[in-house]
Amino acid sequence: MLTLAAGTLLFLSAVPMAFTDNVAIIGALLGVALFAMPAGNAAILSYMSATTPDRLQGRSLAALNFGATGLEWLGPIAGGALMAAFGGQVAMLGAAALLALSIVPLLLNAEARTLPRPDRWPHRREVDPPATPLLADAPA
Repeated sequence: MLTLAAGTLLFLSAVPMAFTDNVAIIGALLGVALFAMPAGNAAILSYMSATTPDRLQGRSLAALNFGATGLEWLGPIAGGALMAAFGGQVAMLGAAALLALSIVPLLLNAEARTLPRPDRWPHRREVDPPATPLLADAPA
């Protein structure tokens, strides 16, 4: 729910930015939008860490980081192209629409909406049994 709330706050802050060019208002809206992001990111990483088997921790974090930052460079290019072609208001509303679309999977997934509190999360050992030791780790 914390991740859903952070994403929703980001979307709700982005929409009014399309209708103002006042730097103070945009700065305040960005402050509101980004206020919950660290908590939302911490919630995602905490759940992933608690439920991912030890042997997959590095891979899963690498995949998350790749997915989160792999197309990061495209944002300024797409935003600049949209602003040049349609103006700032359309570009900002387009960004807000993408933010709204990013929330939809969480809204549609009942399991994500009803995730229990951290003290009731399945521990990674319950999710995946311990791996068989590697040959190099076996006694000689």
